[in-house]
Parts: sequence; structure tokens; C-alpha cells
Amino acid sequence: LSRVQLDRIFRKQLGMSPKEYLNRCILLRAKDEVLANRLTCSEISEMLGFCSQSHFTRWFQKLTHNTPKAFRRINLVLDEANDVDQGH
Repeated sequence: LSRVQLDRIFRKQLGMSPKEYLNRCILLRAKDEVLANRLTCSEISEMLGFCSQSHFTRWFQKLTHNTPKAFRRINLVLDEANDVDQGH
């Protein structure tokens, strides 16, 4: 099985390239870690294999249109608003 054949099968089955799939998986993990608020951005970037925090931040912002810090802040506000709406 060649690389091109594998890529073609992957795209047919999942509707995206292996690189896109990997980026999606990393982004989901990054979002989870950012929202968990247990680690610094530097620790998250290192854990996910980025060469620097700034590279991680640029990559995250490119995909989410927010920096990790802004993403965390926005989601905390949304969570608080949902809690108020649900009477918590």
C-alpha cells in the first residue's frame, strides 16, 4: 500500500486528509486542556509537541479564531451564563 493509496482510502472513509484528521485530534485535546485550566499554555504546547508556546498559540488562533486565553475566557463566560439560565 503506497502513501498515495493510503491517503486516498483515508479521505474516502473519513472525508479529510490524515493531516487534517491529526490536526482535528490535536485541536480537540488542546481545547480540553485549555478549558480544564490545569496547565499553562507553555505546558500544553509542550505536551502536544509544539516547538514553542508562540507556535502553539498561533496555530490555535488560526483554527479557533481565538488565542487560548481568549478561548478559555469566552467559554467560562458561556458556562456561567448557562448555569444562570439553568438556575444553578
